[in-house]
Amino acid sequence: MRLACPGTLGASSTRSLTYSTRRARPWRPRPVRQKHWGGGLRWASHTSGESPGQDGASEQSTRAWEKLSREMQEIAETGEISKTGAESTEAMEENVFSEEDDEEPFIEHGSQWEAGEDRTRPAEQPYRWGEAATRKFHANTLDGKFVGIPRQVLLPEVNLMQSLRAALTGVSTNRLRDRAEYHYGGRGLPHSLSPRYLTNSRDGSGLLPDTAVLDDMDTKAFLAVHLPPAYVSVFVILREIRRRLGPDWIQSRLANGGLSVLDAGGGGAGIAAWNEICDAEWGLLEDQGKVQGPRPKGNKETIVAASQSLREHLRHFFPHASYMHSLPDYVHSGNMSGEHLDGGQEQLPRKKFDVVIASHNLVPRKQYWKRRQLLHGMWNLVEEEGGVLVVIERGDGRGAQAVGDIRDTLLREILLPQPGDEDNEELGERYGFKTGKTAAKFKREVGHLIAPCTNHAPCPMWRPNAAVSRDYCHFSYRYWMPTFYRNLMSYRAEIRGPISGGGDVKFSYVVVRRGEARKSTLSGAEATAQAMRGYPSVDEKPDGLALPRLVLPPIKRKGHICLDVCTPEGQIKRWTIPKSYGKQAFHDVRKASWGDLWALGAKTEVERKLKIGATQIVRDARRKHARQSSRLEARKQVAALEDGRAREAKRNREVAAEFDEEPGKKSGRVGVVKEVEEEMEKMEEDEEEEEMDEESRQYVKSVMKRYFGHKGKDESSVNDK
Repeated sequence: MRLACPGTLGASSTRSLTYSTRRARPWRPRPVRQKHWGGGLRWASHTSGESPGQDGASEQSTRAWEKLSREMQEIAETGEISKTGAESTEAMEENVFSEEDDEEPFIEHGSQWEAGEDRTRPAEQPYRWGEAATRKFHANTLDGKFVGIPRQVLLPEVNLMQSLRAALTGVSTNRLRDRAEYHYGGRGLPHSLSPRYLTNSRDGSGLLPDTAVLDDMDTKAFLAVHLPPAYVSVFVILREIRRRLGPDWIQSRLANGGLSVLDAGGGGAGIAAWNEICDAEWGLLEDQGKVQGPRPKGNKETIVAASQSLREHLRHFFPHASYMHSLPDYVHSGNMSGEHLDGGQEQLPRKKFDVVIASHNLVPRKQYWKRRQLLHGMWNLVEEEGGVLVVIERGDGRGAQAVGDIRDTLLREILLPQPGDEDNEELGERYGFKTGKTAAKFKREVGHLIAPCTNHAPCPMWRPNAAVSRDYCHFSYRYWMPTFYRNLMSYRAEIRGPISGGGDVKFSYVVVRRGEARKSTLSGAEATAQAMRGYPSVDEKPDGLALPRLVLPPIKRKGHICLDVCTPEGQIKRWTIPKSYGKQAFHDVRKASWGDLWALGAKTEVERKLKIGATQIVRDARRKHARQSSRLEARKQVAALEDGRAREAKRNREVAAEFDEEPGKKSGRVGVVKEVEEEMEKMEEDEEEEEMDEESRQYVKSVMKRYFGHKGKDESSVNDK
């Protein structure tokens, strides 16, 4: 029997209670995080008579909740449950977890299970580290952190969840799940951004904002499945950009109206994440006394949504944002000035954005030329002085390959070489710095990569036109999965195991800044050597672009930790930090996470062997050769078979020519066979006759001997007869 236990792991979680003769363990409240990024703990407890979501609930549901609370209190005190209580509890569970088609689980003011609001989840906190973290960790370690404290991202109530619940109010869970499974690959939603199992990850991409025709149920399925994981990936990347560029990048412009943002592909998730970052920065400015009151929200937020139904729903989410049907094509539009317009000789200004978030647009475009065209179109939308372009894709082999194509195109066609890279012969040959082959074809600009790369060398985990590889550049982050998302993920018997409150979203990304070169004085082998020695002094602040980044989860062993890092030189190395290396370094490396920048050095390093698949061209050539070989072998077998048949026919003709008697009759070979059979039958008959004659002669001999007693003339005469 399973009994829902509120106040511990959230509304949708259940706890198994075994009713036996032994005394049950008394229930105690669990500690939960008080703050979003860090801070102390608080005890979350509920009184036995308090009902989650009691406001607006019916009197009948309140009485049922109080009855269930009394039963739980009785179990905690006596360790037993009465028969009546067990029956009533089972009936209440059936009502809570109903699978009826006419159920309406998304009720805005209903119970905690139905509304999906987890009252015991960690509370949101300002954008800063807690005192415990700053006291225990090295300052350079905290500056390079990619994973925050706690390790789960919470979906914001004000900027996202309230509007999302309102949009899903009154929708049947079963119908919404069926529609989501239809568009996202079946049970477990394998084609979504946060699938339960990575099955069929190389096929399909689900619904996207650029889908032109969506009905109301399709739109709600997109909002429920796409927005939560898309928000997490964008939020984590924006937080990393803020750490790399510093707080002045946002705070200096918030007081003057903020930055203009374009969400192309997120379906509003990028705007929700951006608002969350700006609200946190506005809170820091309020603490410093630089601003007062709520953050002003202007019309600098733009969302690309092709469907009219999706735009109507998103207007309830973001009423101050503007919407576009598709991205403007500035590459092929030409100059709008001169004799074509009445505005004079000056070119009309084009809309530019300080931040362009292009998420999940590349995987559906399988051809390289389509991805390259999309990149140039988005690059023309980025502000020329300090604008930021963020490219995000799903964290599988297809997404990593698409992001690698974008990164290679940026370095090969758009960005100028960084200081210190002009004399690098390998980079010059790769990207055409010295040969000038691409100088006449493309107009290069100043800019640099922000994250996750700390170098402008060719990506060691990417190959042009590569097939699916085992090792590819991607990252993962954990988030608090809403109740309705867990319901859509399916809790049927065909899906193995329970679904907890936490979910993982994997993503690949690259961030580039336009108009500003890299300020780091170290690069390449020199930066790698210095990072290997480490930055143990608190006063020595290293540049984040001169540090290695963890591209795989750390390997933690007893007495030492192994880190697979991408060095500033553009190589994948395995660094080992033993316990003897230092107390502070070993303490920090034990808490290192996938995606962090490591600043405290290492004792030893070895080359990390990557398992990157053969390129698609080589793979296609091998397949073509295999097909040709199989066809040639088949032809040889057919030729040998035909040759054998021809030889047999020739031999039959020769035999027929020798034994044929009359035309029109069967071949001589058949006649010979019959003749041989007749001769054998005749020989058998002759042998039988000889045997019978021999028996007769013996009988006559015995008679003659009986009557005559000796052999003589008579006997010989008898024999002659």
